[in-house]
Amino acid sequence: MEAIVEKLYTLEEYFSFSESHEGRFEFVNGEIVEMSGESVTANQIAGNISYYLRGYLEEQPYIFVQNAVKLQVEAGKIFRIPDF
Repeated sequence: MEAIVEKLYTLEEYFSFSESHEGRFEFVNGEIVEMSGESVTANQIAGNISYYLRGYLEEQPYIFVQNAVKLQVEAGKIFRIPDF
């Protein structure tokens, strides 16, 4: 049985790939991972939680972002796209 070697991507290749392909992709230790699509119910739940947390964190030293932002979790190794 042969092992299949998966290609690991650079950060630059990830950003180029995600800009040229439909959908949402995360970068995890050199792998490009496609995120599943959202359902209407999941989107409504995320919206309700976002609405509540935004008011709760208003006076706190945090930033609040939506899902159109890639967040760097680990320097150069992991980028995630949060629901909020």
